[in-house]
Amino acid sequence: MTKDRQLDRIHFGSQSVVVGALSPYLDEQLDINTVAAGGGSRLFFQSGLFVVGPESAGANPGPVCYKKDGFLAVTDANLVLGRLLPEHFPKIFGPTEDQPLDSEATAKAFEDLTAKVNAFEESRGSKKLTPQEVALGFIRVANEAMCRPIRALTQAKGHDTSHHVLAVFGGAGGQHACAVARSLGMRRVFIHRYAGILSAYGLALADTVQEAQEPCAKTYEPANFLHIRERLQALEEECRKKLQREGFPASCISVEAYLHLRYKGTDCALMCSPATGTDESPPENRTSTRRSPRKSSSGSGTRKSSRKRKVQEDQDKDEGAGVEGYGCFKKSFIARYKREFGFTLSDRAILVDDIRVRGIAASGIKCKHSIEVSSAPPQPVKVCPVYLEGGILPTPVYHLSDLRAGHSLAGPAIVLDKLSTILVEPVRIMQSSSERTL
Repeated sequence: MTKDRQLDRIHFGSQSVVVGALSPYLDEQLDINTVAAGGGSRLFFQSGLFVVGPESAGANPGPVCYKKDGFLAVTDANLVLGRLLPEHFPKIFGPTEDQPLDSEATAKAFEDLTAKVNAFEESRGSKKLTPQEVALGFIRVANEAMCRPIRALTQAKGHDTSHHVLAVFGGAGGQHACAVARSLGMRRVFIHRYAGILSAYGLALADTVQEAQEPCAKTYEPANFLHIRERLQALEEECRKKLQREGFPASCISVEAYLHLRYKGTDCALMCSPATGTDESPPENRTSTRRSPRKSSSGSGTRKSSRKRKVQEDQDKDEGAGVEGYGCFKKSFIARYKREFGFTLSDRAILVDDIRVRGIAASGIKCKHSIEVSSAPPQPVKVCPVYLEGGILPTPVYHLSDLRAGHSLAGPAIVLDKLSTILVEPVRIMQSSSERTL
């Protein structure tokens, strides 16, 4: 999600097999990277390297601590470090699914793996490691594996992660959130109260969407704005009718317009919405990262630079207010192109490959539940030893249900919930909101 809360969507033509025949269709997808570093990802020591995944222990047999003759996994590493508390887990493990997590089996498995690691380290003259140090090493590898796809979707596309908030979901997400945010240079982490089941929760609250798209193959210029406007209106009406047939009143339907734009002579098209007040087109004197040619005796370099500026000025002047009723798509395209590629092609025409409209019918489900404010400090249910980057530290444990709006917890701390376990690292501060999000 970009800074202006717009999702980067990928639109492309593809083919599917329908009753034995190839049927072309236009599809929309989100650019999502996945990584095998979840709680079930298996741990290996191979050729002197700590390896996490991609093999998974799955839910059955699962990690060693599940008591089903499973495999050593990330969950076991968190357990041996004291970041998971078996007494606060439901008794659903073992062959009969009525037993607690098996800390002893996990400790034994890590002792065996540590012996293997130390045998290798001794052959190199290195010091021996403890089972906790080995477990922490695997956690570091898992955390870095989670950081890589985030960097690919942010820093590799011109987004500075330090300007964004890390949103966490999944039962184990809260155990790794602080470490991942630290590696990415992010100062804030957001954990929803239902983070452990956020996918299912979000699906239940999701809006209903209808989309329509058609090819255009015209230049983005005032002479074609009327055609573009008419086609956007036609697609908009199509989306509205589909949603109304599903029973949604017109009052709860909104639409979003997109143009699939690219520079002439290139094959990289970007799906762009109209520019908003937060969109910033690159200044004319920064439209390209390439250096201007040195001034020659004939002045050709100066004339070329002047022509580029003239083209840019003419294009900006020509667009005016953009497509009537929708806005300026070109400004949005240039700003995004500059951010992703570091330069723009001011002397190139901009082509409209496709016109797309997204109709959205709000679900109307209200899900805000405020909790009372408290000025009294929260009280931990216990204090337990947890192995962190600085070694074993006494760590207070809190129940999420006991936290009130305005409560702040200084790390280290553990927050327990029926759906997840959250680790607050040292030098970190956690705050509870009025909706019990963290």
